Amino acid sequence: MVGSDGEGIGIKWQKFLKESERTCPKFELGLTFEDKGEFSEAITNYAIKEGKEMKYHKNDKVRCVVKCKHESCPWQVTLRFNKDDKCWRVSVVKDKHDGCVRTQNNSMVNSSIVAKRWKQQIRGNLEWKTNSFLEKVLTDGHYILSKKQAWRALVKAKGEIKHEAEDYFNKIWNYVLEIKRTNPNCTCEVKVSDLKENRKERFLRMYICWEATREGFKHCRKIIDLDGCHLKCKTGGQLLTAVGIDANESLFPIAYAVVEGENKDSWTWFLQFLKKDLKLGPLVQSEYTLMSDKQKGSHTSL
Repeated sequence: MVGSDGEGIGIKWQKFLKESERTCPKFELGLTFEDKGEFSEAITNYAIKEGKEMKYHKNDKVRCVVKCKHESCPWQVTLRFNKDDKCWRVSVVKDKHDGCVRTQNNSMVNSSIVAKRWKQQIRGNLEWKTNSFLEKVLTDGHYILSKKQAWRALVKAKGEIKHEAEDYFNKIWNYVLEIKRTNPNCTCEVKVSDLKENRKERFLRMYICWEATREGFKHCRKIIDLDGCHLKCKTGGQLLTAVGIDANESLFPIAYAVVEGENKDSWTWFLQFLKKDLKLGPLVQSEYTLMSDKQKGSHTSL
C-alpha cells in the first residue's frame, strides 16, 4: 500500500496527462484528474493494456474505489474529491496484481473504447473490413472483440474521422488568410467547385508556393520534377508536387497542390501557377527541363 485516505500532505501533485491514455496509465499517490470521467477512461485503458478486469466497489460524489475483479488480488486505486482544489485525486494505491491472470475476454472492452484507441490506425486504413480489423485487434491489442463490436467500432471511428475532415476543410479559408498575413509574398490560391452544397461553396483545389522555396529554387539546377500521389483519407484527392535538385544533389520542394484528381485540368491549373511563380517566360523556357513519372528515362523541355 503506497498511501491511505488523508495522506499526501506536502506532496507536489502530478496532473494526469491525457496523452498517456494511448499507452498505459500509471497510478500514483496524488495523481490528479479533472473529473471522474477522465479517471474512468484511464482505468479502462489500464485494464485493456494489462489484460485485467476491474470492478467499481464504491462510486459516489466524494469517492471512487476501483479494485481488481479477481477477489484474491490486492490491486486497488481510490480516488477522492478535493474540495479546496476542486479536482479528483488518487489517495490510495495498491499497484500490485497477485493471484489473477491476464485475460483476452475483457468485459470492460466496448466499441466506443476500441474506436477511440484505434482511430489513428483506422485513419490510415480506411479500407479495413470487419474481419481484418478483428484479426488486427487480437494480434496487436491482445483482446477479443465480437464481430458486432468490431463493426460498430469501425463505424464510430470512421464517422469521427469524416467529421474531423469536414471541420478541417471549413477552416481552409482562415488558413489562407493566416498564410497571407504571415507570408504576404507567397502564393496561396484556392479554387472552389462550380457545384454547391446547401448553397455553400465547396472546396476543389489548393495551391501553395512559399516565398522561401521560390527564391531558393533560383540556386538549384534547372530541372523540375513533377509527380502526384493519392491522399489516403475519406475525402480522397491527389497531392501534386513540383521539386528541384539543389547543389547537394538533394530534392528541393518548390510547390504543391491538393486537387480533386490527377487529370489534365488539375495539372494545367497547377502548372499555370508554377510557371507564373518561377517566371518561366518564353525567353527562359528552353533552359529548363521538365520530368515526370510518366516519362521515365526521358525529359521534356518546358
